[in-house]
Amino acid sequence: MPLKRRFLKKEIKELKESLREKKDKTREVRFPSRMATKDIMQKCHEVDADMPIKELLLRLKDFQTTNFVVVNDDKKIIGIVTESDLMKIISKPLISTGIGGIGYKEAFLRTSEYVKDIMTYDPITISPDQTVEEVATLMRRFKISHIPVTEKDNKVVGMVSMKGILTVLRILS
Repeated sequence: MPLKRRFLKKEIKELKESLREKKDKTREVRFPSRMATKDIMQKCHEVDADMPIKELLLRLKDFQTTNFVVVNDDKKIIGIVTESDLMKIISKPLISTGIGGIGYKEAFLRTSEYVKDIMTYDPITISPDQTVEEVATLMRRFKISHIPVTEKDNKVVGMVSMKGILTVLRILS
């Protein structure tokens, strides 16, 4: 979802004016204090925890995205699937499973048949009214690249990605 035009015009004008007022030529890039998460969030794709991984991989191809929000029947968030979770499908477990005679990869692939087997449970979420600065701080602190945006009743309304935040920085600098 592109940035809202009304917000973008106003913020760029304010940023340019503040840069003109500075006497030195150094440019300081800061997020505008009024920029909220709802201004940069993107549409997210929802999947069910009992969805087979094969179907998830087909959706990955159709939507051309690497992150999905896992929701229950009430559309409340229960988990998230990102590219690092998808890598669990093809990577070997790091510690010995103690299974004799069966290769690690084959044993792991047989136990990972559904989204619930690879998803990250109880992900960090943010509200639509939080500032972009707070979101960037959370992403940096917890080393994550996607954060679901939820409303009060824990229903998903969007997704904020590191790519989206970097796009805002590029536009405003």
